[in-house]
Amino acid sequence: MSIHTSRASDLADQYSGAVSALLKVVEACTPDQWQTVCANEQRTVGVLVHHIAVTSKLIRQVIGEMVAGRPAPQFTQEDVDHQNARHAEEHANVGQAETVALMRQNSGDVVSFLRDLSDADLERSAALPVIPQPTVSVGQVVEYLLIGHILGHLASIQIALGD
Repeated sequence: MSIHTSRASDLADQYSGAVSALLKVVEACTPDQWQTVCANEQRTVGVLVHHIAVTSKLIRQVIGEMVAGRPAPQFTQEDVDHQNARHAEEHANVGQAETVALMRQNSGDVVSFLRDLSDADLERSAALPVIPQPTVSVGQVVEYLLIGHILGHLASIQIALGD
């Protein structure tokens, strides 16, 4: 990692914007809304937000491995589905305040990390079985697995809440 670039800064801003949009919706949730099941995800709003907070940190670690030139973890969609189901079970009653705090902490770490990436870092690539391409760049991982991940779940939350 090295000098800040405008591309890294733009990606950090996009990620930060997605987090802000998510937090704006979920911080306004009533306790009943927090427990609303997102039909297309079969998880509650609270579980989804906690999932996003936890996976943002994990994806940041995957990117760190890629930037360091080490092989990225070789998790498959089946692995992801299994982990998501386990997470939903273990965090079914997760609290709103603690989850929002975790989201803020983890996303702040991710934003700082992203801002420090160089153009060369963003171009590093590796195979990630969860993404159906032979290889994917760090920049693509940021776009798909950080930003896109949040926006996809946010859309599910907004539909469930009738926003």
